[in-house]
Amino acid sequence: MRFIDRIAAHAAADPDGTAVLDADGGALTYADLWDESGRTATRLAGAGVGPGSRVALASGRGAGHVVAALATWRAGAAVVPLDPGAAPPRRQQVLRAANPAATIRGDATVEPHGGPGPDTTAPLGLARGAEDGYYVFTSGSTGRPKGIAMPRAALDNLVAWQLPEIGARPRRRVAWFAPVAFDVSLQEITCTLASGGTLTVVPDAIRASPGALLAWLAEHHIEVLHLPYVALQMLAVQAVTSPLTARLRLTEVITAGEALKCTPDIVGMFLRLPGARLTNQYGPSETHVVTRHALPGDPALWPALPALGTAVPGVRVTLRDAAGAEVAPGEQGEVCVDGIVLRGYVGEDATEANARALGEGYYRTGDFAEERAGLLRFAGRRDQQVKIDGHRVELGGVESVLVSHPGVREAICLVTGRDSLERALAAVVVGSAPQAELRAFLGARLHPSMVPRRFVTVDTLPLTSTGKADRLAAERLLGHGRA
Repeated sequence: MRFIDRIAAHAAADPDGTAVLDADGGALTYADLWDESGRTATRLAGAGVGPGSRVALASGRGAGHVVAALATWRAGAAVVPLDPGAAPPRRQQVLRAANPAATIRGDATVEPHGGPGPDTTAPLGLARGAEDGYYVFTSGSTGRPKGIAMPRAALDNLVAWQLPEIGARPRRRVAWFAPVAFDVSLQEITCTLASGGTLTVVPDAIRASPGALLAWLAEHHIEVLHLPYVALQMLAVQAVTSPLTARLRLTEVITAGEALKCTPDIVGMFLRLPGARLTNQYGPSETHVVTRHALPGDPALWPALPALGTAVPGVRVTLRDAAGAEVAPGEQGEVCVDGIVLRGYVGEDATEANARALGEGYYRTGDFAEERAGLLRFAGRRDQQVKIDGHRVELGGVESVLVSHPGVREAICLVTGRDSLERALAAVVVGSAPQAELRAFLGARLHPSMVPRRFVTVDTLPLTSTGKADRLAAERLLGHGRA
């Protein structure tokens, strides 16, 4: 069943139910959502938009954005969410690459552009013949926006398997935390509305304050929450001691976008939330979610690095070597995905990127994993595995050991030095532990090449707009933090 048909069914069955609760308290019912999106879809059709078209959405998190997205899908087109905080030059680069047929403004105005109209051939990748659902843009290795074309089937499949797994039900409150240009935002929107839930917008000021977020979650009776690892860790620091935690109604916390680490704070938070489940989801933007793992049992027994889990329905996940052969059970290989994945890239480097990403008949993620006891376990990224003094070092592994120290809340490990002779590790940490103590702690647990030569202490880690750790900003902090 298509996700859009599920939304239509809830609009008919529970028209007075709240579909979106805005940050200012304004509410949009399912009846209003369906009616307003229908009128906007009609205006899109009048502007020449149809199947094969792309529509830019120039609005932030809120009811207007949801109406615009649903209208675009009802018109048969693909959404291109624009980052409201992007600098004008980057926004223009995205618009040139996406070449939308129209833009829907925040006031629901439809602005035609003359981009591809109905029946325009979309970039074809592995999911040939599929209808485009959305485009998200990443910076890639060049810094220029690279658009990822995802089929609508990816959202249909996501909704179909996730709703029963999280026990979705009508009128359940789900926090809308992710920025609109991040693919998790589409997951929050579609899974909530397809289950008849209430998408509740987290105000921007509260997103940036873990203490305020904790109070907001309690006040708004949020049951489902998606957070990247660093944002979850920052929330856990507050929740582990706050009396507000006892008022939380969380039943599902889903984390994705970065490798999950079960820090003492995260464990402590879930020990105080016996009715909540923590699920680790994995998948790059080119595939969306491809594995999931609900952490079982007593949080005190959770491993420091939880498993990625098992493949979701609709995709096939394999571990392969550099030559493309599947590795033997227990061996480390690159995570490769086929099934419902990207249709291709758009942008200046699209031709080369498509050949590189899609030429083998499956998508190489750049992540490494191994399978043990039937579960995939993360083993690092190709671009975060470095050689120090001849030894291969996985930065995420060093970070995991660092945050297991009781005096460290968060950490980012970085590489300094211009060549192999000067190359060394450095760490930016949030916490109170002295450098000598951290060196001794790591030295007792890791090879000497994995112990950072330098530690810089900061009050908070820098984050990207999506809530992930900002490694480029952390590199700049090496020159300004407290050594």
